[in-house]
Amino acid sequence: MYLERLQLELLRPWWLCAILVLLPLVVYYSRRSLAPLMPGQRRLALVCRCTLIVTVVLSLCGVIWMRNVEQQFVVFVVDQSGSLDAESRSAATAYVEEAKSHAGGHRTGMLYVAKQPHMRGETVDASASNLALAVQAAAASIPAGYVGSVVLLSDGNQTMGDIRSAAFGVRMPVSTVPLVSSEAPEVAIRSVAAPAQAHPLEEIEIEVLVESNQIGSGKLEIVVADQIVSSEAVTLQAGETRLRYHVSVGKSGHTIIRARLSGMPDQRPKNNEASAVVIVTKAARVLIASTGKQAGQSLLRVLQEDGYEMSSELLSSLPDDAAMLKPYSLVVLSDASTTDMTVPQMQALRHYVRNDGGGLIAVGGHAAFEAASYKGTVLEEILPVRGYVEQQEQQSGIAMVLAIDTSKSMEKGQPESRMSLAIAAARRAVEVLDAKDQVGIISFGTDTSWRSEIRPCGNKRYVLGQIDKLTPLGTTNMYPAMEKAYLALHDTYAKRKHVIILTDGLSAPGDFHSLALAMAREGITISTVAVGKEAEQVVLQDIATAAGGRHFPCDDVSDVPDVVAKEATDITKAGIREEAFRPLVVAPSPKFVFDDFKTMPRLGGYVQTTPKTTAELILATDVGDPLLTWWRYGRGITLAFTSDASGAWANEWRSWKGFSRFWSRLARHATRRYDRQGFALYTETAGHRVTVTLDSVDGKGRFRNELDVSLKLTAVEGEQRPREHPMQRIAPGRYQYVFDAPAEGVYLAECAVREGTDVVYRETQGVAIDYGVEYRPVATNESLLRDVAEISGGVYDPAPSEVFSGVSRRATRPTALWRTLLAIAVVLLVLDLGVRRLSFGRKKTTTSSEEGAE
Repeated sequence: MYLERLQLELLRPWWLCAILVLLPLVVYYSRRSLAPLMPGQRRLALVCRCTLIVTVVLSLCGVIWMRNVEQQFVVFVVDQSGSLDAESRSAATAYVEEAKSHAGGHRTGMLYVAKQPHMRGETVDASASNLALAVQAAAASIPAGYVGSVVLLSDGNQTMGDIRSAAFGVRMPVSTVPLVSSEAPEVAIRSVAAPAQAHPLEEIEIEVLVESNQIGSGKLEIVVADQIVSSEAVTLQAGETRLRYHVSVGKSGHTIIRARLSGMPDQRPKNNEASAVVIVTKAARVLIASTGKQAGQSLLRVLQEDGYEMSSELLSSLPDDAAMLKPYSLVVLSDASTTDMTVPQMQALRHYVRNDGGGLIAVGGHAAFEAASYKGTVLEEILPVRGYVEQQEQQSGIAMVLAIDTSKSMEKGQPESRMSLAIAAARRAVEVLDAKDQVGIISFGTDTSWRSEIRPCGNKRYVLGQIDKLTPLGTTNMYPAMEKAYLALHDTYAKRKHVIILTDGLSAPGDFHSLALAMAREGITISTVAVGKEAEQVVLQDIATAAGGRHFPCDDVSDVPDVVAKEATDITKAGIREEAFRPLVVAPSPKFVFDDFKTMPRLGGYVQTTPKTTAELILATDVGDPLLTWWRYGRGITLAFTSDASGAWANEWRSWKGFSRFWSRLARHATRRYDRQGFALYTETAGHRVTVTLDSVDGKGRFRNELDVSLKLTAVEGEQRPREHPMQRIAPGRYQYVFDAPAEGVYLAECAVREGTDVVYRETQGVAIDYGVEYRPVATNESLLRDVAEISGGVYDPAPSEVFSGVSRRATRPTALWRTLLAIAVVLLVLDLGVRRLSFGRKKTTTSSEEGAE
């Protein structure tokens, strides 16, 4: 209970009820006991007794007087972390002493901070700086009844906690005094960044981050598994310098990589070494698929020497089930034509890359990337290049008519009808054409009609829609269709005019030979495609020969779409350039380009393609066509190399000393790193504190919240006893464990996920604990110190004489009044006794005996 106007607080207000009980009793009994007294004495005694009762009851209530005071209590928090030298600490001590000389009647306290807050004389762990915890401890140490404030003397380089949140939470001013970090020459290796995992003998890229407060040079050594693999002079800039190296990991277990710096003026040699640890997983499996046994042999040997587990298959044996491809981390297609692949095989590759995260490399050759078979396929969708070249001389040059037999016999065929295959063939032929080419569709059976008159291919959707409407009806009558095509092309302007006839049977009679010769004289060529063995091969061959075209007998009707697409592509003249050229580096990415590229030999040819918009072009030909292109497709990576690696085009490259390294880097870039099965494990290090986090989703992207997850920690150097700890779920699908490493060194964190007694997922990552972050060369963080002062209402960089001045706040100091009330009660008791004992005259009374005598 708090009485605001009276500034009083009652700790036990229920004792007030005693007044209501005692006062009436005191008044009632006092009338009898005080009756002999004079009226004035009686009233005074009654007042004393009532006041005595009230005073005693109030003391039992615990009356506290809340009075306002201006006396301050200032706690000075002095940073003693490793980032400050002796000169800065002396400056802090002098500041505090001078500030205390201006304290007057105010009180002060002292607290020192490094990794933990501590008092003077206690052991200091200077490897970290927890300013937030120190400010909170300082605020908590200020006794009640004082105007509290904190003065923080620091360089502002916190390595633990959040000082901004702490300054806001203490609800009192935190003034900040910036201390100058050590200005002596200092250099440190801040970190060594490396992949968490690598395959056996893999060449990985590491990045060494060096911080320096001066310009200079020194010697940097890279040590892998206690062997120096690189030692070179390096030039460092003031600030950060990033240095990249390529090193090879071991065959199994884990590989520790260290960077050591020497030869520069330095105050803290402890920070001149940093480490990284890479877990070596099992060898990656690679499948090479090609049209011939020799097509991929060069790549097979290179990757086998690089530690891969190799398999080789003919293209026709490529699995058509993505589940059979999943065990492979990389698939290489060497000189692979899509005419030798089935649609299910290409769809399996798409699922393997997009959903399973597999890698795919397509290597060129005479059969690869051919627009006739490649354009519009699932394989083109996956790869980063399109299978045609947009050249000026090819535009506006072709007018093509597709004459398609729609007689009743086209219904035949299992599992796909001849009609459906003819539709597929016509669609692929149209898709090959450029937007400025022209195309027309004629159907012939008993009757002949234009399904789509000759028009530019800018609106292919309309033409393809008309093709899809073709249905078989009637008997075969081919001559009117040829005549309509001839008349239409005669009135069409184009550099080249061509007709493709698809038919599966015997046609009604007609002077086909004469009409074909007439068309040839007009520059119109004809190709014929016989669908099935029943077609009249002799007549179709004669038509094609007379008109300067080609005849394609397709006894296997399933070949029709590929044959027609290839013929359409040949007409467009998208092709192969077989001229020696020297590759040009377009994007000097360190993932692919290395020093040996300066001695790159020539290649003998390549397949012309066009890079897709979002793909990255790494190497180009002498005329700017893509040679090496890559992009991300779904969860995986695909690369396209439009020259070859095993054929005649690569004769000089195979003898180049960088050949193996080049293909090794391409394979490493595309290889699926690890089959995580919907799990993602990662570690984060802040000083000696390590946070291990596991995220988990199922195959449908839903969080897995009921997993049994544990973490086993093993110290590689020093303590060897592994310790297993449960990982707690902290969010949907997220499990975490945080630990403080007891000492510097390398630790292995092995995460295991169990369902019942079965381990469904297991992964190990390495953690390297180097020197404390306090030993890095950093400047005073004035921005942070200003923020702390502003957030809390303090002052940034106050003079020592200003620490205790300018304070308009007041504190409420509680003062217990029970002693005073009891003293008053004693005085009242004495006064009551005195009033009753002293004689000021007595009231005269008459007895009954006296009355009788009278």
